[in-house]
Amino acid sequence: MATKKTDSDKTAVFKKDVKDLLDKGIKASKKGLKKAGEALSEFGDVSVIKIDIAKYKAKLEKKYTELGKSCSAILLGKKAASITKKTEGVDAIVAEIDKLNKKIEAEEKKLKEKGTGKKAAETKEKAAKTTKTTKTTKTTKTAKAAKAAKAGSADKTLVAAPAKKTAAKKPKEV
Repeated sequence: MATKKTDSDKTAVFKKDVKDLLDKGIKASKKGLKKAGEALSEFGDVSVIKIDIAKYKAKLEKKYTELGKSCSAILLGKKAASITKKTEGVDAIVAEIDKLNKKIEAEEKKLKEKGTGKKAAETKEKAAKTTKTTKTTKTTKTAKAAKAAKAGSADKTLVAAPAKKTAAKKPKEV
C-alpha cells in the first residue's frame, strides 16, 4: 500500500508541475498580448495622425488653387486691379488657408510627440552605443596597425589591407 501512496504523490507532484507550467505560459501570453496591443495602438495613433496631415495638405492645395482662380478672375476682370488680404472673395480663402496651416502644424506636433516617446529614445540610445563601439574598434585597429608598421612587425594580420573593388559581372546575352 505504501507504493500506491508514492505513486499518487508522484502523480500529484506531476499535476502540480504541469499546472504551474501552464500558468506561467498563460501569464507570458497575456504579457505578450498586452505589449502587442500597446504597440498596435501606438502604430494606429501615428497612422491616424499621418492620414489627418495628408488630408489637411490635400485641402490646402485645393484652397491654393481656389485662391489662384479667384485672384485671376479679379485681375482679368479689371484692368488696373490690386489684390490684398481684405479683397472680397480672397479674405475668406486666406482665412481658411491659415486655419489649415495651423491644423497641419498641430498634427505634426502631435506626431513629433509620439515619435519622441519611449521607443524612439531607446532606438537613439542603441544607435549611439553602436556608433561609439564602432568608432572605438576602428580607432583601436588603426592604432595597432600603425604601431605594427612602425615597429616593422612581421605580423600582417594587424595591418589592414585596402578593400578590393570588383566590377559586377554582367549577365551573358543569349
